[in-house]
Amino acid sequence: MLNIRTVQMDAFLEERARRMARDLAPVLGESYPSLLEQWGGPGFEAFIVAQVRHAATLGFDREGDAAKYVNVACALGSGFERLARYPWAPKILASSSLTASGKAERLTYWARRELAASAQAEPS
Repeated sequence: MLNIRTVQMDAFLEERARRMARDLAPVLGESYPSLLEQWGGPGFEAFIVAQVRHAATLGFDREGDAAKYVNVACALGSGFERLARYPWAPKILASSSLTASGKAERLTYWARRELAASAQAEPS
């Protein structure tokens, strides 16, 4: 029987986070140029790695779900789920009736609503 030790699993997860960041950085950089400018290339990738790691702690184990979480974090800010202005986020994350994919979809839906509402509220 094959046993994967914690150190091995941690190394695997770290490599996955770095690979995802390399893959996501060009796409997210186009969608969020101000973040790319703020962090710079390597800093932006490090930001994405941190978000992928955090997504894993929230139960987003599939790459697609983690990518959706990272996208929302880029749009609303790192740690958005702890901000009072997004009361829907912790409720979604705490829901026992949703799968990780369902949570990622709901976070994306509500983030889009927030962004649309703030765009409408801005003066032209």
